[in-house]
Amino acid sequence: MTNRTFDVDLPIGEEWENQFLGIMSGSQIECKLDRQARKTGNFYVEYESRGEPSGIATTEATWWAFGIENNNKDVETFVIASVPWLKAQLEKYVIVKGGDDDTSKGILIPIGRFLNQ
Repeated sequence: MTNRTFDVDLPIGEEWENQFLGIMSGSQIECKLDRQARKTGNFYVEYESRGEPSGIATTEATWWAFGIENNNKDVETFVIASVPWLKAQLEKYVIVKGGDDDTSKGILIPIGRFLNQ
């Protein structure tokens, strides 16, 4: 078994860092804070509000980022997904009402789904 060293791993890490920075700096990113995600284990993805397309249905972003708050109301974690992947998930989950006064429609995607594709 080969024992990897820092010198071998460094270029690989730098390559992925540069790829990530390139994607993020060259893309539009829609950021959402989901205050219920920590409690429910799901992200809410809105696609309609007050009878009009909204959220994921109208975004021009390439990437979608969900912020998750800790118990102190600070965002400690972001989960990022491509918008095409996220849109493909819309067909797999149940539609629920949400938003202000339940005037929006969206889906709940289990947080684990982002890791277990």
